[in-house]
Amino acid sequence: MENNPKPTTNGDAPEKPINDELSKKMDDLLNDTGAEAPVEVAAEPVVEAPAEAAEIETPAEAPVEPAAVVEPEVKSTEPVIVAESTSAAPVAPAAPVKKKKSKKGLVIGIVAGLLVLGGGGTAAAYMILNTPENVALSAISNLLNTKDLTINGSFDLVPAEDAGMPFDSARITLNTSNDKDTQNSTTASLSVVMGEKSIDISLGTVVIKDYTMYFKLSGIKDAFNTAISALGIESSLGSYKTTLENTIGQIDDVWWKINIPELIDMMGTGSEATEAKKAYNCVVDVLDKAKAQDNKMADYYKKNAFVTLKKYEGGKQFSTKGTPYTMTINTEKLANFYNDVIDNATTDLGLSDCFKDISSVDVKTTTEKLNKEHFDKIFANFPDMVATIDGIFSHELTGIYLDKTDELYSGNLTLKFSKTSGSISAPSDSKSVVNLIQILTTAVSKLYSAPYSTNPSNLVDYPTSSLLRI
Repeated sequence: MENNPKPTTNGDAPEKPINDELSKKMDDLLNDTGAEAPVEVAAEPVVEAPAEAAEIETPAEAPVEPAAVVEPEVKSTEPVIVAESTSAAPVAPAAPVKKKKSKKGLVIGIVAGLLVLGGGGTAAAYMILNTPENVALSAISNLLNTKDLTINGSFDLVPAEDAGMPFDSARITLNTSNDKDTQNSTTASLSVVMGEKSIDISLGTVVIKDYTMYFKLSGIKDAFNTAISALGIESSLGSYKTTLENTIGQIDDVWWKINIPELIDMMGTGSEATEAKKAYNCVVDVLDKAKAQDNKMADYYKKNAFVTLKKYEGGKQFSTKGTPYTMTINTEKLANFYNDVIDNATTDLGLSDCFKDISSVDVKTTTEKLNKEHFDKIFANFPDMVATIDGIFSHELTGIYLDKTDELYSGNLTLKFSKTSGSISAPSDSKSVVNLIQILTTAVSKLYSAPYSTNPSNLVDYPTSSLLRI
């Protein structure tokens, strides 16, 4: 066969065909450039030559002519290699070039799959976290853990026409705030409508971190005059009206400071005063320990989760954000929660030890444990309750609504919860409550012909009974 390689002189295996080497070079070159070899070169059947050569017996005396074989092959193929490597790839349009398959579709498919799986996982997490049981547990626990909490509340009461009430309607509003230092500021107001007249009184309180308390009554002078006029007793009071107006005028719209040690000092320096100061300092220590117990109340609630929620199905609209739920109370768990709190205060924090030396205080009575039956009586005729809770995962309690209507009255209570902004400070101008006690003592002396302590038989019954009727 003319295309078979020449035998070697030393009896070794035949040399590798040059066409096979050229084919390998072409493959390497095409792999580097990304182009495909021309059809004519790739189709040459030179790869099978070594297999045929291995089956032919080669005579040992055959002459070797390596130059005659190599030179024609190199000369006949060299131009092809040069042409392919230098000009064929960028120039020859006739040779079709296969495009690499894009991975974009694969990437999109993977991302879509992940999104589907992720969406399914998120949906599952949402379903688990937002069951009414988990929402209640999370919302109440978060509320108990919040230090800087503000509560805005209102209570409206409207008596039935035949209820025999001396007023047409009453409204109480409450705003209480705690800052991060657990200082408290509270403002409460009372507005009573009596026919065409209205009595409006407000009470403001502030408790700072050293447990000094401040309070202020506003509007009581105008409320007094409105009340005696509406009740028709103004002329019957006589000179007492002037005394009462002067006394109320000294109290109205003034901040009064209550400092417990200062009040104890009024008792003198006897053993009772000493015991009272000791008990007060002990209570302050207990309160400080309670402040340091982060999450303690929430832990007690998680142990005895007494609030039960279910989706609200009524048609009423609520003014606070969030999903509305009907709320009920498990009285047995509430009793356990209450008793855990009492045990913590009396035993763990040592509140019971504060009064052990004061014979007039029975700690066992004041810290008596309650059971389910106690709370059953409280909630037996309790109004319907609805809570609004906002946030898919945060579960913030934003509002509580209570409604009650019977044959005597209709009433509703609204509580709105939010975070306190800023800090609370004591009033810049205040008077000691000791001065208030002196003002009231002087007023009592003027209302009677002699001081009550020296001549109690001189009580004037009519003004007193009239004021009590107010």
